[in-house]
Amino acid sequence: MAKDLRHYLAELTRKLPSEYVRVNKEVDPRFELPAVLRKLQDEDQYPAVLFEKVKGSRFPVVSNLFASSNRLALAFGVEVENLVEGYMKLEDRLIKPVRVRSAPVQDQVLTGRKVDLTKLPIVTHCEKDAGPYITAGVGVFRDPDTGVYDVGIFRMQLKGRNKVGVLYGAYSKAARIIKKNEERNQPTEMAVYVGHHPASILSSQTKVPVTVDEFSVMGGLLSEAVETIEARTVDVVVPAHAEFVLEGKILPNVREPEGPFGEYPWYYGLERQSHVMRVSAITHREDAIYHDIFSGHPDHNMCGKIQREAVILKRVRMSVPGAKAVCLPVSGTCR
Repeated sequence: MAKDLRHYLAELTRKLPSEYVRVNKEVDPRFELPAVLRKLQDEDQYPAVLFEKVKGSRFPVVSNLFASSNRLALAFGVEVENLVEGYMKLEDRLIKPVRVRSAPVQDQVLTGRKVDLTKLPIVTHCEKDAGPYITAGVGVFRDPDTGVYDVGIFRMQLKGRNKVGVLYGAYSKAARIIKKNEERNQPTEMAVYVGHHPASILSSQTKVPVTVDEFSVMGGLLSEAVETIEARTVDVVVPAHAEFVLEGKILPNVREPEGPFGEYPWYYGLERQSHVMRVSAITHREDAIYHDIFSGHPDHNMCGKIQREAVILKRVRMSVPGAKAVCLPVSGTCR
């Protein structure tokens, strides 16, 4: 059985049952769903939560997956006492992806007028957010010159049936790829997968050179080759065992207002002029589970903690070989 979101939730149920909660009462994705997570947080509880019934959508939502060191250790298959060191060994062990011809993530393929992002249970987290945001979408890009794949999590504001605003860090690999294409007045083909094994998602936060194919890094973190399949409407590949994939293009030299949004420092990121993605297809499993990151809370902070601790420890040991550990605490937003 391939390692995917379902595989992880089954492991979580078996090995860490106290850290996994199912809610069968219907919740509204606008404020109510994150309010449940916030209430648990106020009681010093940080379980992963599966919301089985979400108003306005037929799909359940899982959130708060990353808000625990125990769950991160489970995701990477290492001991929690040796989390960073164990992670570092996996990150350095590249395993090339394997291409397949059919995939669960393409059980349903919606194109043309059938594309409707409003049918997804996209969550509105904070009072002043500009709208619903996809927070756990992993963007997949390919460098137009080298063909090397990059993956990354970027906030995505729902703007309509087939349009999202996307914010990329100015110095991210994605921004570099988009800039190359914009200089040629070309769109950037992109696919965004939502819902997968946490090790797959967290590979998007690794700090590896631009020459390293990040699907190979993902394979190392999963301890198995990632099965990929060609997207239906854009020229990139996507993980075959994801829950959802949104396919589309980043429009060249187009910017629209995006934000504000409750960000990782626990403050609002202000409105800014951001890129726009036009969605050409939605593919998903028949019984897909939507993944949401609880933005501006420990779930958001912890999803980048281990990767940052690892890269700092590697760099420090170049000068101080005896360095034992690095800690980026949640109190400092893990940055």
